[in-house]
Amino acid sequence: MQWLEMQNVEYGTCTVLCGKSRTILMVDCGSVNHRLRGEERDMSRRFSEIAVRYHAMQQRQFLLTHYHRDHMNGFYQIVKNSPDYFDRIFLPAIPEDREGLSPLIDFALFAHVFLPMQTTCAQVNTSCLYAFQRLSHQTGSDRLFVLGQGDSFSFDGVTYDVLWPPRDNADFPDLFASTVRDLNACLANPYLTGRERDFLAFKDEFCHMYTRCCRDLSPRHRAAPDVRERDIRRLDELLSLLDDFAKEMRRSPAAPDILALLTAPSARTSYSEAANAMSLVFHNRRSKQASFDDILMTGDCTPDTLARLSDTLYSDYFIVQAPHHGTASGYSPVLRDLGISHLLLSGGDYPAAGKFAMEYLDFDCIRHCTNTAMCPFFAASSSCCNRVRYCYDRYPHPALSLRCEAAGYSRKNAGCGVYVIDPGGVRGCFCDVPVSRS
Repeated sequence: MQWLEMQNVEYGTCTVLCGKSRTILMVDCGSVNHRLRGEERDMSRRFSEIAVRYHAMQQRQFLLTHYHRDHMNGFYQIVKNSPDYFDRIFLPAIPEDREGLSPLIDFALFAHVFLPMQTTCAQVNTSCLYAFQRLSHQTGSDRLFVLGQGDSFSFDGVTYDVLWPPRDNADFPDLFASTVRDLNACLANPYLTGRERDFLAFKDEFCHMYTRCCRDLSPRHRAAPDVRERDIRRLDELLSLLDDFAKEMRRSPAAPDILALLTAPSARTSYSEAANAMSLVFHNRRSKQASFDDILMTGDCTPDTLARLSDTLYSDYFIVQAPHHGTASGYSPVLRDLGISHLLLSGGDYPAAGKFAMEYLDFDCIRHCTNTAMCPFFAASSSCCNRVRYCYDRYPHPALSLRCEAAGYSRKNAGCGVYVIDPGGVRGCFCDVPVSRS
């Protein structure tokens, strides 16, 4: 990796690793916001600008950490407008639990069938169902790869190991697991019409086929092209049956009970937390010793996930992406024990997400933030926290970050190679100065 660019997309994330020989790896691209603060342009135009910025690159790869819109809706826009834009697309595996079931897919099917599609909950929960169908039709299955724990991929001469999620034997949060069990129990009454049993059988086949497609597209167990196409086609056929099931199941005597479970305040939260818990986490494979290639990307992984992975992490990293955009809910004490040189926080104007974790202020590192909307320090001081930090990567010699030629207005290179990209231009690690317009 030669440098890294964080795109300001408000509350969302789009991180681009830039390599030699004009190559990029874009990790996530999405936002919950309709526009940037202070900008008249909507977010779709912002995503178009991002696509244009890297269009001249010779090779472009994309990696999705999990199926939430603040990580993927910009990616879908880019692919829709230019199906050949990405040479490779890496998707996260959807794990099976210890019983060989797929609770995330199971819940998504219930949401699709029983909830009106215009509801936010349904939109969030069903996005994963159509990923293989949508992308294989647009880009072809030869570009698609599904990554899970133990897999690896290469970028810019560096091998990256996938630490999470597991493909099987996954432990899901108790509240989410119990919700899925309760949903299925609603359809297990022997006095129902019989179509409920058909739907249960359909769900089992769909989950089985989805898992098979995940395996077909695995780098380690990649199926032959005709097998991949056959299985994705079968998944497509099953998806075509969903609307018919929806019409019938919404008239089922069990429908009110299922709807009550799906619309309970805890339902969407528990699903979202479960999806975050299975977010894809990866880092570089060290060949000899620590280097500028040492990077840990965490998506929206939970503190529990990082605790599970603590023994597999290096003791130090050059760059770490703060989990869940840097919010307090994603903070893990595991990060406190790591040696981190540069920390990435991709927050924005989205009050429901909460503020950045205050614990990060105590980290002996340089923090790179896409904007200030979620920062308690900036709200209190109107100043960037990096102004009092010593930067060991300042070029040509370590010094206070104030001495970095890229920290403020200048477009000159930063020693760390980490930049924030706004619609108006490039910014270094200071969040309290306007971007360079030149």
